Amino acid sequence: MKFLQLLALCVQLNSLPCSLANYPISPCPEIFQYRKDSKLLSVYGAITVEGYRNGFNNSLEVILSMSSIAHSTGSLELLNIVDLPRKPARLRISLSHPLPNLVSIKLNRKIICSGPPAQGHRVTTIKLKHYTNIQTINDDDQSDSDDSGSDEISTNAPPLNSVKFNGEDQHGTLTNKQICGQPASPAVALLFRGTKTRRGEWPWLSAIYFKNSDLGSLQFRCGATLISDKILLTAAHCLLTENRNTRLQAAEILVSLGRYNIMDWTEIEAKTINPRALVVHSGFRGDAFDYDIGAIILPNEISYTSSVRPICLWDGEADESIIVGQLGTVVGWGFTESGIISDVPKSGQVPIVSEVDCIRSDIGFQLTTSKRTFCAGGQGTGPCQGDSGSGLYVRRAGRWLLRGIVSYALIDPDTGKCDTRKYAVYTDVAKYREWLEEQDLQVS
Repeated sequence: MKFLQLLALCVQLNSLPCSLANYPISPCPEIFQYRKDSKLLSVYGAITVEGYRNGFNNSLEVILSMSSIAHSTGSLELLNIVDLPRKPARLRISLSHPLPNLVSIKLNRKIICSGPPAQGHRVTTIKLKHYTNIQTINDDDQSDSDDSGSDEISTNAPPLNSVKFNGEDQHGTLTNKQICGQPASPAVALLFRGTKTRRGEWPWLSAIYFKNSDLGSLQFRCGATLISDKILLTAAHCLLTENRNTRLQAAEILVSLGRYNIMDWTEIEAKTINPRALVVHSGFRGDAFDYDIGAIILPNEISYTSSVRPICLWDGEADESIIVGQLGTVVGWGFTESGIISDVPKSGQVPIVSEVDCIRSDIGFQLTTSKRTFCAGGQGTGPCQGDSGSGLYVRRAGRWLLRGIVSYALIDPDTGKCDTRKYAVYTDVAKYREWLEEQDLQVS
């Protein structure tokens, strides 16, 4: 009877089974501890780590083990990216039971905590990894650290209704770099298995609709990226008919800027426009994947708002090796894991890999890659059908730059869905500077 009373008291005080009260001992309690979550009635691992580096693809690896064969799973979540690198990183490990022992924690391949692995004839090992690319937030980028989700424009930014890239008004001449790549609503750094975005988080993301005259309706076709007050970039194959035999005419599509929910036509922030012209790279062929880039020209210069802003074009070295190992962010309305188009855009972070690694991973990439493409992803998150034409963004010096355009992703032959275990292929925008200049599409 006393044992039963004691057991009941233990459950009441801890809100957890008594067996969970004795957590595995941490070899470095100042870095890692098991803690109780009274709301979820569970135990999680709490990590506090100093040493995250600015402008660098930081990697954190956690290895745990237990003296049994168990179907255990875990996830690693960064809780305070907006504080980095000024403050220590705080991460949460969610684990199934039984709880494992901590074996090691590595930050940027350097061991910062280690303990003895589990012993026994049967041992289960869990390895978790997290990648984070961070930039220092300076005085000019205070809006990036404001997580309020407000649509108000920072007072440090020039009035958006007067901004033109090559124009001049009462505020003087404003260049692309003074406004591009800075959303009014700050982005949350992390599609298929992606993270739901917020309104205004990616103001250059735009939607392309096909006017289906047979059905008398509009059909969402692809994503596009606003790069100036008159120009959007997308994939060339998005500007062809479904059989890829014929180029679409400008009158056959609509472009929606500042669009959040592609199914909600009551959004007052969105601007839906009939384009003046469509430009497809002359080297593109409908039965191939090279030169997969196109442009949409608007009839008039548009005014910027908190929901409609351009992204910066890549202006650095075009060599692929510069970006290999970095994280890119892909945003789009493509198919979700449930097999349907997402009403609102999702974002996901994808590591960029070399062409050699891409081709070695699957022989199919020999036919879909070139010197004008790069590969990224392969970790379960990435673009899917409907994400074509959307951009891959890289953040530098407090601004977002367009480096890639979603071109091609492999399909899992067993499920018929996007195989996000494989890399996706992106048109490398940095390789098309001359083409942009030739078409008078270069943004100054």
